[in-house]
Amino acid sequence: MKTYLVLFVAFFCLIIISLFNVSDNDTSLVFNEADEELFYEINLENNNVTTNNLKNLNFKSIIRAYPKFSNIYEERIEQKYYNFDTNLSVLENCMDMKKRYLFLLSHYGLISDKQEFQVTGIPISKIIIIASNNDIESLKKQYEIKQVTV
Repeated sequence: MKTYLVLFVAFFCLIIISLFNVSDNDTSLVFNEADEELFYEINLENNNVTTNNLKNLNFKSIIRAYPKFSNIYEERIEQKYYNFDTNLSVLENCMDMKKRYLFLLSHYGLISDKQEFQVTGIPISKIIIIASNNDIESLKKQYEIKQVTV
């Protein structure tokens, strides 16, 4: 019986001590909307962005890139976007994307476009990134951005 009484008193003392030690500085919100990361689509059509210069733009967490092709053969190319591998760098993803779409152009017999894109890189019309609201505010000054769900 004494052991139960000692345990009860010790537990009661811990509760009292923890109540007095809580201050406003130690508490924080579990869900903070300002730090929430969402998916955003960045329109790059008017910026002449290609796989050769995408790495220079320093976008964080690129998830997907959409190549821009001629309207003449765009419907023949079935792969409308390239998903970035998060384990690879932006440069490695761009090289893989370029290789994949150059193969498709060669497959469909679009040799002149393939030769042009080998030099200039595959043009990119838009990308999907993951970013916080704070990061997006600075990018909105340069690019057309909208929130999307993927």
